[in-house]
Amino acid sequence: MRFALRLAAREARASWRRLLFFFLSLTLGVGTMVTVRSLVESVRGALSREARGLLAADLLVATSRPWDEALRARLEAALARHGARARSETLLTGTMASPAREGAAVARLVELRGLDAAFPLYGRVELEGGTPYRHDLLAGRGALVSPELLAQLDLRVGDGLLLGGERFNVRGVALREPGRRPSAFSLGPRVLVDLADLRAAGLLGFGARASHQLLLRVDDRDLEPLRADLRRAFPEEFVSIRSWKTTESQFGQGLDRAEGYLSLVGFAVLVLGGVGVSSVVRVFVQEKRHSVAILKCLGARPGQVLLAYLLQIVGLALLGGGLGLLLARLALGALPAGLLDPLGDVPLALSWSAAGQSLLLGVLVSLLFALPPLLEVRRVKPLLVLRDEAAPAGPDPLRRLVLGLALTALLALAALSAGSWQTALVASAGFALVALLLLLLSTLLVRATGLLARRLRFPLKQALLRLGRPGNTTRPVVLALGLGSFFVLALFDLRAQLLRQLDLQRGRGAADLFLIDVQPDQAGPLLAFLRGRTPLPARLV
Repeated sequence: MRFALRLAAREARASWRRLLFFFLSLTLGVGTMVTVRSLVESVRGALSREARGLLAADLLVATSRPWDEALRARLEAALARHGARARSETLLTGTMASPAREGAAVARLVELRGLDAAFPLYGRVELEGGTPYRHDLLAGRGALVSPELLAQLDLRVGDGLLLGGERFNVRGVALREPGRRPSAFSLGPRVLVDLADLRAAGLLGFGARASHQLLLRVDDRDLEPLRADLRRAFPEEFVSIRSWKTTESQFGQGLDRAEGYLSLVGFAVLVLGGVGVSSVVRVFVQEKRHSVAILKCLGARPGQVLLAYLLQIVGLALLGGGLGLLLARLALGALPAGLLDPLGDVPLALSWSAAGQSLLLGVLVSLLFALPPLLEVRRVKPLLVLRDEAAPAGPDPLRRLVLGLALTALLALAALSAGSWQTALVASAGFALVALLLLLLSTLLVRATGLLARRLRFPLKQALLRLGRPGNTTRPVVLALGLGSFFVLALFDLRAQLLRQLDLQRGRGAADLFLIDVQPDQAGPLLAFLRGRTPLPARLV
């Protein structure tokens, strides 16, 4: 081992210029993977936190009918089996709101939400002016209203508000509340009141549409068992059960797709680095054939020489991967400050799990691409010291076996990066097909230049003939540059396709504002008022 280490250090000093390309290939590959994985993990963590705030709970149990004794008993039995650390009840219904003053003839449909003292379990109610939310603001028929309702009814904080004929007092302006999706369709502005006051106001009689909601905070280990138990407890009732993971999945589908896409991008960059590694090692072995022959004359066994070069590969891969981690840290720090502002406070930091996985992938890819050309060291004969001759041209079963194992390992690493064997198979098959086409084209290029060189002048003739001489790097260079060009073009094309798909899912014709209950005599003046105020003409249905 000491001999192998000393030989590896000596060879690295002697060939540092050529090995620098090896080093940089791994640095860029590992740096790209770590940056991508750290960014995705930061976004996923932010989405998980946001998903709980969007639901205002770990688990939401809702029904459109009041909880009767039988339903409540089954619900409590399920909760007793799994436990809930905290709970909050809310109620959502619609009613008419109007100013509580003489002569006020205007009224608006509003969404009325009753809250208990435990609300919210996650997130916070944001009030205008930065006033902290307290449930006391709702006690004694208090109400928190949205800013647009104040404008529509010409109200101020402290004024009276009639909700279904019952008087409430406006005590604040609610800008945002947990449990309400920012993009959800709303029949009217939101008004928050005390749950007990809402039940006592007589607004939940026959014909009233209401959603009775129970918000639960549970441990992560109990979440899915409790959800499954509740689904079994209410098989035919109009009871919906939704967890924060369901909410996250609605946001996470696109993130999963982007994560798989970006992970394969990082893996492809690493594979391109591996192609460069293979090219460097192949030329390196060709240059060191005489040195290997001398070592074998002096008594070095083939395994010792091979071990020395493998140690050199691993050492360079670790150093290149370490520099890649530093490069990833600098890249994360150089990202625009407001890039992830829509997701809230997202700390962009180097993920140590991503760093460890990417560094391990870098070392494995280096070994997988370097080992097949390194095996040629075994076939170098000591006789090469006295008489120069080409390496044996016969088949090498061990090299073929190692090549097959390397391809299988690369497929497994692609599946690990993409999180799907199917995706890895498709991506690897496409990558292999492009590589085979490029190798075929490079072979045709060498033959075509050989035919063309016969009719050219001496300098150009020698330059073209050099492409096809033994030991040339034409095919590896064409493969590396071809894969790189293909990868960059495919990346831009796929990006454009994903953006088009996102645009279709979002819907070009989706409305930002709905005006409901427009009377026939109001249609003309309304359209005249909107003309020129919106980028697209309003549609009257």
